[in-house]
Amino acid sequence: LQEDVMAYVNRLGSLVHGSAHSFFGAANKNVGDAFLVSWKLCDGELTGFSSFDDEASEEQRLQANSLVKCSIGKGRKVTPSQLADAAICSFLRCQLDL
Repeated sequence: LQEDVMAYVNRLGSLVHGSAHSFFGAANKNVGDAFLVSWKLCDGELTGFSSFDDEASEEQRLQANSLVKCSIGKGRKVTPSQLADAAICSFLRCQLDL
């Protein structure tokens, strides 16, 4: 039974890690039956978004989304909204693959 459980968890891990990687995220850790994946938004470059204590205005949000491009590797850059959309798509891909 233990071998079957480990095979199942490894299969789930493969789905989650693969989906995160496909949508520009990174698998961070797994604890038992929980997987943590993350998407890095511009590494503190967003005005009003560099700390949890920051309170961005609507103008700052719009400006950040139109002017700032986050590097996601291989010379490709996307807006913060596109990166957030990619995270949601990764979650949906995991749900569909299950």
